[in-house]
Amino acid sequence: MLEALREQLWQLHLELPKNGLVTWTGGNVSARDRETGLVVIQPSDVRYDDLHPEHMVIVDLNGERVEGTLKPSSDTARHLYIYRPRPDVNGVARTVWLALQLGQPEELDPGAVVKLPHRYTRVSGQ
Repeated sequence: MLEALREQLWQLHLELPKNGLVTWTGGNVSARDRETGLVVIQPSDVRYDDLHPEHMVIVDLNGERVEGTLKPSSDTARHLYIYRPRPDVNGVARTVWLALQLGQPEELDPGAVVKLPHRYTRVSGQ
């Protein structure tokens, strides 16, 4: 299920440590499938070096696992917090740096624009 999206997400995860945005297992990227509304996210406690596309977990917007044998990321609730009210958002990135700057999900403005070194990242899809 959603193999192409799992592959894309895996490729994006490989970029996080290369660009100094994460350490160990902290931080991740998720993607929402436009057709099904399901979300693909990294599993919990899997190091980037050990991660493969088949490890990605598929959840619904309530956080229920739809496919995958591993536990979804402990950040799943943060990602779903953004997806639920924003059907226009199809991808979310959370890095250790970003999470420290923004705080907990209930404090996050789903339309926020976050300035990262040398680039701007919009939390929304607009």
